Amino acid sequence: MTDAKQKLLTGVFFILMGVLILLAAFGIGPMSGSRMNAPRWIIGLCGLFFASGGVVLIAPTHKVASLAAGIAVMGITVICAWIALFGDAQYFSGGLSMFSRDTEVLIARALFGAVAILGVAISANAMRRGLN
Repeated sequence: MTDAKQKLLTGVFFILMGVLILLAAFGIGPMSGSRMNAPRWIIGLCGLFFASGGVVLIAPTHKVASLAAGIAVMGITVICAWIALFGDAQYFSGGLSMFSRDTEVLIARALFGAVAILGVAISANAMRRGLN
């Protein structure tokens, strides 16, 4: 299989996965009744993230790919910011086990917040490149 064909198939797969996640966010399909630990708009952003990633792979021009990349990064940026600010501490896991649970949650929130700040810069640059 050629590289172009692999990129096309992978791009279509990611777009399809994104659409299925978006449908679940809108309450359509088999996942729609599942217990979701995040608001539906966060689930929708996850779908947008996957679909945009697929568009990056099959975009006909560099501008379209840059805009799609900016949208993908902005989606994950908003998700990270939501987790940092509003994520339920009971769903944070892992850690170093040398800190208290509250300290580990604070570290996790700080890391998600830092990723969100970095994501704003990356997304703005990608969208600027796509619009120029």
